[in-house]
Amino acid sequence: MEHSRGADVSAERSRSISSGDTSEKSTPAQERGAGDAGFADDVREASEAIRKEHSEGAELSITTRKTELIALLHYHLDLFDRYQPTLGRPFETLKRFFKIYIRDFDGAKELREKLMHTKNISEARQILEEIQYL
Repeated sequence: MEHSRGADVSAERSRSISSGDTSEKSTPAQERGAGDAGFADDVREASEAIRKEHSEGAELSITTRKTELIALLHYHLDLFDRYQPTLGRPFETLKRFFKIYIRDFDGAKELREKLMHTKNISEARQILEEIQYL
Protein backbone atom coordinates (compact mmCIF):
# COMPACT_ATOMS: atom_id res chain seq x y z
CA MET A 1 0.00 0.00 0.00
CA GLU A 2 3.03 2.29 -0.05
CA HIS A 3 2.19 3.13 -3.69
CA SER A 4 -1.27 4.32 -2.63
CA ARG A 5 0.21 6.52 0.10
CA GLY A 6 2.46 8.21 -2.47
CA ALA A 7 -0.54 8.88 -4.69
CA ASP A 8 -2.34 10.51 -1.75
CA VAL A 9 0.62 12.81 -1.12
CA SER A 10 0.78 13.71 -4.81
CA ALA A 11 -2.96 14.40 -4.91
CA GLU A 12 -2.66 16.72 -1.92
CA ARG A 13 0.22 18.52 -3.64
CA SER A 14 -1.88 18.95 -6.78
CA ARG A 15 -4.75 20.47 -4.83
CA SER A 16 -2.43 22.86 -3.01
CA ILE A 17 -0.86 23.95 -6.30
CA SER A 18 -4.24 24.70 -7.81
CA SER A 19 -5.33 26.68 -4.77
CA GLY A 20 -2.03 28.56 -4.54
CA ASP A 21 -1.64 27.40 -0.95
CA THR A 22 1.73 25.90 -0.06
CA SER A 23 1.18 25.59 3.69
CA GLU A 24 0.88 22.19 5.34
CA LYS A 25 -2.70 21.40 6.30
CA SER A 26 -5.17 18.60 5.87
CA THR A 27 -7.36 18.34 2.81
CA PRO A 28 -11.17 18.51 3.02
CA ALA A 29 -11.30 14.78 2.30
CA GLN A 30 -8.92 14.06 5.18
CA GLU A 31 -10.95 16.26 7.51
CA ARG A 32 -14.14 14.41 6.57
CA GLY A 33 -12.37 11.08 6.90
CA ALA A 34 -13.47 10.24 3.38
CA GLY A 35 -11.69 7.80 1.12
CA ASP A 36 -12.33 7.62 -2.59
CA ALA A 37 -15.55 9.63 -2.32
CA GLY A 38 -13.45 12.50 -0.97
CA PHE A 39 -11.57 12.72 -4.26
CA ALA A 40 -14.78 13.17 -6.21
CA ASP A 41 -16.06 15.73 -3.71
CA ASP A 42 -12.83 17.74 -3.91
CA VAL A 43 -12.88 17.79 -7.70
CA ARG A 44 -16.55 18.80 -7.71
CA GLU A 45 -15.92 21.60 -5.18
CA ALA A 46 -12.95 22.93 -7.16
CA SER A 47 -14.91 22.85 -10.42
CA GLU A 48 -17.86 24.66 -8.86
CA ALA A 49 -15.58 27.33 -7.39
CA ILE A 50 -13.92 27.95 -10.75
CA ARG A 51 -17.28 28.04 -12.54
CA LYS A 52 -18.72 30.43 -9.95
CA GLU A 53 -15.70 32.73 -10.19
CA HIS A 54 -15.91 32.76 -13.97
CA SER A 55 -19.68 33.30 -14.03
CA GLU A 56 -19.37 36.28 -11.72
CA GLY A 57 -17.40 38.03 -14.45
CA ALA A 58 -13.94 37.55 -13.00
CA GLU A 59 -11.47 36.91 -15.80
CA LEU A 60 -8.95 34.17 -15.24
CA SER A 61 -5.49 35.23 -16.30
CA ILE A 62 -3.66 32.98 -18.75
CA THR A 63 -1.06 32.18 -16.10
CA THR A 64 -3.71 31.28 -13.54
CA ARG A 65 -5.58 29.14 -16.05
CA LYS A 66 -2.35 27.38 -17.10
CA THR A 67 -1.47 26.71 -13.46
CA GLU A 68 -4.94 25.35 -12.70
CA LEU A 69 -5.02 23.11 -15.78
CA ILE A 70 -1.57 21.70 -15.04
CA ALA A 71 -2.57 21.12 -11.41
CA LEU A 72 -5.65 19.25 -12.64
CA LEU A 73 -3.42 17.15 -14.90
CA HIS A 74 -1.24 16.33 -11.87
CA TYR A 75 -4.40 15.32 -10.05
CA HIS A 76 -5.52 13.16 -13.00
CA LEU A 77 -2.11 11.46 -13.00
CA ASP A 78 -2.46 10.86 -9.26
CA LEU A 79 -5.87 9.27 -9.76
CA PHE A 80 -4.52 7.11 -12.58
CA ASP A 81 -1.69 5.95 -10.28
CA ARG A 82 -4.19 5.13 -7.58
CA TYR A 83 -6.67 3.18 -9.69
CA GLN A 84 -4.47 1.69 -12.42
CA PRO A 85 -3.61 -1.45 -10.45
CA THR A 86 -7.33 -2.11 -9.95
CA LEU A 87 -8.54 -1.15 -13.42
CA GLY A 88 -5.51 -2.34 -15.36
CA ARG A 89 -5.72 0.34 -18.03
CA PRO A 90 -2.53 1.05 -19.96
CA PHE A 91 -0.81 4.44 -19.78
CA GLU A 92 -1.65 5.05 -23.45
CA THR A 93 -5.33 5.60 -22.55
CA LEU A 94 -4.32 8.54 -20.38
CA LYS A 95 -2.59 10.37 -23.22
CA ARG A 96 -5.88 11.40 -24.85
CA PHE A 97 -6.52 13.70 -21.90
CA PHE A 98 -3.33 15.73 -22.38
CA LYS A 99 -5.06 17.98 -24.91
CA ILE A 100 -7.75 18.82 -22.36
CA TYR A 101 -5.23 20.10 -19.84
CA ILE A 102 -2.41 21.42 -22.02
CA ARG A 103 -4.00 24.15 -24.15
CA ASP A 104 -4.53 27.88 -24.57
CA PHE A 105 -1.07 29.10 -23.55
CA ASP A 106 2.24 29.77 -25.27
CA GLY A 107 4.21 26.56 -25.69
CA ALA A 108 1.20 24.29 -25.15
CA LYS A 109 1.65 22.50 -28.47
CA GLU A 110 5.30 21.69 -27.79
CA LEU A 111 4.55 20.56 -24.24
CA ARG A 112 1.71 18.34 -25.46
CA GLU A 113 4.01 16.76 -28.04
CA LYS A 114 6.58 15.96 -25.35
CA LEU A 115 3.89 14.43 -23.15
CA MET A 116 2.50 12.35 -26.02
CA HIS A 117 5.95 10.77 -26.48
CA THR A 118 6.19 9.65 -22.85
CA LYS A 119 6.02 5.96 -22.07
CA ASN A 120 4.89 6.10 -18.44
CA ILE A 121 3.64 8.41 -15.72
CA SER A 122 7.12 9.00 -14.32
CA GLU A 123 8.26 10.50 -17.62
CA ALA A 124 5.13 12.67 -17.82
CA ARG A 125 5.65 13.93 -14.26
CA GLN A 126 9.31 14.69 -15.02
CA ILE A 127 8.33 16.85 -18.00
CA LEU A 128 5.71 18.68 -15.93
CA GLU A 129 8.27 19.30 -13.17
CA GLU A 130 10.74 20.71 -15.70
CA ILE A 131 8.25 23.30 -16.98
CA GLN A 132 7.50 24.36 -13.42
CA TYR A 133 11.03 25.76 -13.20
CA LEU A 134 10.97 27.61 -16.53
